[in-house]
Amino acid sequence: MINLPIDQLGIQGTVEKVIGPGPLRRGQIRFQGGWWTAQCERPNVVLEPGQFCRVIGRDRITLVVEPCSSLT
Repeated sequence: MINLPIDQLGIQGTVEKVIGPGPLRRGQIRFQGGWWTAQCERPNVVLEPGQFCRVIGRDRITLVVEPCSSLT
């Protein structure tokens, strides 16, 4: 996983296309005014459209996210 610049880590996005379960199932989020492919590396976690997520990293052009509730 490649890290994002420190000013972009922890920023919230909105799930637009279901993500998960598992690391190979990618979805889509709305993040900083654009659409991004995203994945969650936690097994058995599903992020549904409308749910908020937190960006924790980047793997090439795919953002790595976690549900906001998992970090509170």
